[in-house]
Amino acid sequence: MGRESRGERARRQLKDLRASGFSDAEIANSLGLNRSTVFRTRTGRTEPAKGGYGRRLTFLYNRVNRNVGLTLGEGGIVNLTGLFRRIWVQGGDIQTPLNLDPVPNYQFPNNAPVWVNAYFSEWRLNNGENYSTKYEEKSLKCELTQGQDIPTSLESCLSDAMSRIEGSRNNDIKLDKAVMSAVLLKRGA
Repeated sequence: MGRESRGERARRQLKDLRASGFSDAEIANSLGLNRSTVFRTRTGRTEPAKGGYGRRLTFLYNRVNRNVGLTLGEGGIVNLTGLFRRIWVQGGDIQTPLNLDPVPNYQFPNNAPVWVNAYFSEWRLNNGENYSTKYEEKSLKCELTQGQDIPTSLESCLSDAMSRIEGSRNNDIKLDKAVMSAVLLKRGA
């Protein structure tokens, strides 16, 4: 594999900074840029010119990873929504993998209470007779342990929820569609 280009490196660094909880506006403010420039770089529409803001981005990236790293502090919340697909269940089947981009591994103490919360804008049950019930604002809460893979734990949490739905009611009722609106990683006090 060849050397990483300026644009590829900038996109990777911006995605990692976003996964660490920084918004485009915060990154742009730190670099002295407009947030639309950060957005265009992150989405691949443009790349830093030689001698441009790419060097400042690398300095910011190294400073954040050296000082903060991917450590989830007490009371910390990280928005992981952009790393996951929007439709998680379609036609009664889980759309695997749930994540579109790799999810970073976060460090936290072994005894720290850490959860991944997934919020859904649409949660639709179907009884098999073209009748569906739509519920607004559903959520899943999965507890994590150190070193546990976030997408895998969300998939198992979702399949447990689907089996509870089928087991608690008639066997012909199942989760037909689930549309995700947000995924948050939270650490309690």
